[in-house]
Amino acid sequence: MNQRLFDTLRKIGNLPLIRLIKPTVSKLFDPYGEKKRNKLLHENGIRILDDFNAVMSRSGINYSLIFGTLLGAVREHGFIKHDLDIDVAVWKETDHKYIQTQLISSGYTLKSRYEVDNGNFGREETYVKDGVSIDIFYFYPYNDTLAYTIVLVPFDGYDTFEESIRSKGGLMPIQLILPFSQKTKTASFHNLSLPIIENDIEFLEARYGENWRIPDPTFVYPKMGDAKCAYRSDKLAIKIA
Repeated sequence: MNQRLFDTLRKIGNLPLIRLIKPTVSKLFDPYGEKKRNKLLHENGIRILDDFNAVMSRSGINYSLIFGTLLGAVREHGFIKHDLDIDVAVWKETDHKYIQTQLISSGYTLKSRYEVDNGNFGREETYVKDGVSIDIFYFYPYNDTLAYTIVLVPFDGYDTFEESIRSKGGLMPIQLILPFSQKTKTASFHNLSLPIIENDIEFLEARYGENWRIPDPTFVYPKMGDAKCAYRSDKLAIKIA
């Protein structure tokens, strides 16, 4: 960039009015604080993941890394560059109240819990510690070989979660159908050894396509990729907490 132009833009950016509106403009272009979340994940994520694993292990709760965190474990042996949070999976029978008790007593905060049909069809929870979010996805049997979990989006015609909840009473669950093994093995994640599903490659190919080994900076959650899914507009994900 031309130095004179650069200096001019810098001066404009430092004008009192521009400095005043910068936070508002930033929120408009980054309404969910994704840059900050990404920064906190890469600063604190390994420590939080180590702590979370310790809590789950001593509590006897079986879990697996899943989605972007599983992808990072298998492909990068760490977090993928543009990730925002930690994703883990548990089976539907896992007692969510017990998880809540163990995590809260260890310094985590329950940010949200969504349930579909009182948790009989779907459940998703988010816990936070030191600015790092951990999304817990509950998996349910779909048929003899596949399982499903839910990912949540606003109903058609609404741009944000808040608008959808205010107008429709909740969010629309997408039933994401995938090969999910309840058996786990361990994978190296930075300096940690963490549980992942036994059929990790099959899962990643089903979720992200055959090119999952190649980083895709254009991927935006909840892009479905090659995964089998059903948009369940007949269901309602209600925010319980």
